[in-house]
Amino acid sequence: MENSMTTPTIEVVDYDEPQWKEIDESRYAHVGDLTIKDFPEIQTGKKQVPFRELEFDHGPIDDEVLTKATEMKCRQPSRAEVETYIRKWYTSEQLAKNPRVGLIGPVVRRFGNPSRVYVYANEDGVKLRCSSADVPWAQRCCFVVVCNE
Repeated sequence: MENSMTTPTIEVVDYDEPQWKEIDESRYAHVGDLTIKDFPEIQTGKKQVPFRELEFDHGPIDDEVLTKATEMKCRQPSRAEVETYIRKWYTSEQLAKNPRVGLIGPVVRRFGNPSRVYVYANEDGVKLRCSSADVPWAQRCCFVVVCNE
């Protein structure tokens, strides 16, 4: 049984803020070997963005999350979108209970495996990571997606 927010939450995202043009490691709990090239931002200006969260009763793999998002007429968020949403709406206590994940971009081959970059937020803070696209996520994770306009 899957669950999702019934109505979108609208948040203004300013894609032109300097923080989206670089990765300032001081803003993150973890960055690793990722660079701005892993998180390209193609949007510009300020826009009202409708967000939803997807929850599952099992540990889904990326394809399940993205299929459900598509069925709901939603898409993957950009780094600017998912971070704006998470940093505005969640405390570390809330994220400890249910981490928020934003799957970013397509699957790429990294270290010989199909991988995807993502934004992950839990009680330790916001992290930029890359991991295998076919390993199940923890059931307690909530996935942030953007509704198509």
